[in-house]
Amino acid sequence: MALTIQQLCERSTRRARGGFAEDEAGITVARAAMLVPEALGDLARIIAMDGERRDLLRTSWTVTLTSGSADLSVAAYDYLLKEALQYSTAFDVDDTQQTFPLVYKRHAHQLNWGSNPAFGYYAFEKNTLVTRQRGNSGPSNMTSLTLIANYVPALGTNAPVSNPYVLPVELEDDIITILSDKLVEGAKLKL
Repeated sequence: MALTIQQLCERSTRRARGGFAEDEAGITVARAAMLVPEALGDLARIIAMDGERRDLLRTSWTVTLTSGSADLSVAAYDYLLKEALQYSTAFDVDDTQQTFPLVYKRHAHQLNWGSNPAFGYYAFEKNTLVTRQRGNSGPSNMTSLTLIANYVPALGTNAPVSNPYVLPVELEDDIITILSDKLVEGAKLKL
């Protein structure tokens, strides 16, 4: 059974209190609930940077492009961990001859600098995904790509109806530790 927000908050506060009562520790379940989104984001970033566990929080998106670019600030990409796109894999849906995934570039202006035409390229800048098709040195005509990337897990009422952004059981201890550490740090600041 999947971890609920209530279970996460209760287990994290219990760990953070270290055996003390709520009034002694100053650590509440309500405070934990407020920190859940921040803790889930932290977990997603940590896992994205961990090459051995990265796949635990990955899913695929079909990205519709207009003139080779897409706005990733729309609701469909709310759970996409945009700051970890350098760890993603992308494929041009329309390129039936594509042998390799597109190559990620850190900045959009790098898409044409010394780029090998045998590869397609993509970059993310200012909430926009920009592409360059394989074999094309000019503007991209790419209309769709499959993006396999990391996501921020969704729990509780904030989760989409058919939630594809689940928190794997393997990461439950990690999120509990992250949230309890945040609670302890917050309690120290109040002293």
